[in-house]
Amino acid sequence: SYLAQAKKLKDGLKKLGFSCYGGVDSPYIWCKTPEGKSSWEFFDDLLKKCHLISIPGRGFGAHGEGYVRFSA
Repeated sequence: SYLAQAKKLKDGLKKLGFSCYGGVDSPYIWCKTPEGKSSWEFFDDLLKKCHLISIPGRGFGAHGEGYVRFSA
């Protein structure tokens, strides 16, 4: 199920040292960007270096800055 996939993704991100939220009642996981990186910069890094698609938190408004959102 998508919730099981969300748990795997969230657990993996946490093992890598990221602060993550969500993924419990929905497939969306919010991941804190590394210190000094905007959500757009981290989005670019993930896409170019890791071939991962995320959504920059800034796209959700000012309070989303500093996070990217993954979908399981």
